[in-house]
Amino acid sequence: MALIPFAEWTPDLADVVSGMTVAKNVISKGNSYAPFYQLNPVTDAATDTLLGLGDGKSSGGTTFAFAGDSGKLYRNASGTMTDVSKSGGYSTSADERFRFTAYGDRMIASNYSDAIQSYVMGTSSAFADLSGSAPRARSIATVRDFFVCGNVYESGDYPTRVRWSALGDPTNWTISTTTQSDYQDLYEGGEVRAVVGGEYGTVFLEDAIYRMTYVGAPIIFQFDQIASNRGLAARDAFASSGGTIFFLDRDGFYALTAQGIEPIGANKVDRFFWSDVNTSFLNKITCAVDPENKVVMWGYATRQSTTGTPDRILIFNWRDARWTYADIDHELLGQTPTTGYTLEQMDSIEASLDDHITSFDSDLYKGGLILIAAAKDKKIQSFTGSALEATLETAESSLADNRRAMLRSIRPVVDGGTLSMQVAVRDRANDAFAFGASSPQNSAGFCPFRAEGRYHRARLSIAAGGTWSNAVGIEIDAVAGGIR
Repeated sequence: MALIPFAEWTPDLADVVSGMTVAKNVISKGNSYAPFYQLNPVTDAATDTLLGLGDGKSSGGTTFAFAGDSGKLYRNASGTMTDVSKSGGYSTSADERFRFTAYGDRMIASNYSDAIQSYVMGTSSAFADLSGSAPRARSIATVRDFFVCGNVYESGDYPTRVRWSALGDPTNWTISTTTQSDYQDLYEGGEVRAVVGGEYGTVFLEDAIYRMTYVGAPIIFQFDQIASNRGLAARDAFASSGGTIFFLDRDGFYALTAQGIEPIGANKVDRFFWSDVNTSFLNKITCAVDPENKVVMWGYATRQSTTGTPDRILIFNWRDARWTYADIDHELLGQTPTTGYTLEQMDSIEASLDDHITSFDSDLYKGGLILIAAAKDKKIQSFTGSALEATLETAESSLADNRRAMLRSIRPVVDGGTLSMQVAVRDRANDAFAFGASSPQNSAGFCPFRAEGRYHRARLSIAAGGTWSNAVGIEIDAVAGGIR
């Protein structure tokens, strides 16, 4: 029996072409698929639904993890959400979030509704208003030695403005060629959706992308439009890794590199996404990268989510250039550093050590690592729980050169797990099809069937909670039937 490898998931293409029609609760792993894991709490609960995650490291090498909800800012102290809000807390407006950026030893946080907040890592015990006259901002970033704000409020709303601090001083906002603090209004492309920091700034608008390059006084930053009619579909629908910015535009998914803009979802998942997402809740879309697995994830609310709670994650492995998805409720995606735990501190996460679903040997508890994370149930959570139930479904194929064929058995090639298969058949491409009963794997490794037809489709199910690492493909035992 020849091996039929599990191919790339391409829901935008017709079902009768080569490819997978379902790749659920898995991630791409070279020439195979690997498990996607349940969420596992790494902190106790905040007061309200979390609206942002941030992380940084002090000059002394200490890792700090932060989060914000509608009224408070928190520091994750080994699993305990410690309130580090300024006196009186915050009043975050509906549809706004907390966004964070590290500037040297400072962690800076902004929710647009209140004054920008500053916490000096290693020194502060609580956040405080950033001194100076910084604007309120919907997007913040660190660009070279400047603290940069986009879509700002300063004595009025300036949604198309990019405003930056003095060189080397985020507390000085006096506009002059001496301080080098200044602003730029961008008149083409709609509102500023995000500023991405680094050696140069990348400014995403609704319908344009600009690069801001430091040139010194008197201009300070030069703004060059690098794309028109191309922008950001939602304020948090982007993430960056290693010089690449992954982002969602109104027509699909893209990667922005020094070489240009590359479509990564065309003829793969773009149409699937826009037919699946609840467009009433685009503001709920968040994005984060998993540097260990070389994947970027977009979380969003599907049309089945009438409350707007995100319930699906689209996953792109940029090393393999392959997509998958996971169905898992969450509130937002982000990154969080591991901070290290004692056994006593683990009790703040779960009432009993017996309730922990992540191995105590996991890197999660060692501290110092950056993990992709999610917010759920007012807690920071990591994707380190048990494996979710996985489904891999092949496209239709003719097993006997367009003749009818009798499929007798399938052997799934998966190293571990509890496996079962289903088969759907039909004789004409315009006939309806439905999957038959599930056939569990027997002691010889096969799932037996008697499924006759011209076109066959196979569905593999891997039970939740099991231990497996690679789903490679299937081996099929079939014999040709008549030409009829």
